[in-house]
Amino acid sequence: MANTPFIRARVAGVSVPSDLDINGFEAGARTAQNYNFRTERINQARQLIRESLVKIKTTQLNTSSHRLTQWLSEALGYTLTNGELITAMIGEEFDYYRSGPNCYFNVSQKSIRLLRARSLRKSVTSSPAQDTNRSLNSLINRVAVY
Repeated sequence: MANTPFIRARVAGVSVPSDLDINGFEAGARTAQNYNFRTERINQARQLIRESLVKIKTTQLNTSSHRLTQWLSEALGYTLTNGELITAMIGEEFDYYRSGPNCYFNVSQKSIRLLRARSLRKSVTSSPAQDTNRSLNSLINRVAVY
């Protein structure tokens, strides 16, 4: 885990720097401080991270926590905040390098690409248009019976 000069706090059972809120690091510098972390979402994100993302030796500066938050949110099917993602990644013992409210992790770009591909397939297979087509077909079948 990265060494920080900050006092530590516990969020969802994870020791994090005390200036981490749901918006990311430097709590209160850009927006009002908000420590309303959703523990169940952090735990579900940790599960997905454990199953999908691979640790490597070096910190990758290609993908920030903000971008990774978007991709994990797509895979999970609900919005995850930057701070919740950072907490989940720290909880899964990824190293991190802070950069403003965001940070970078020692995560394999290949595993990120695989996660993105999986979430894209998931979104394509459950698109609203397909749901509408299924509903219309179901309605047509019911009408045809009468």
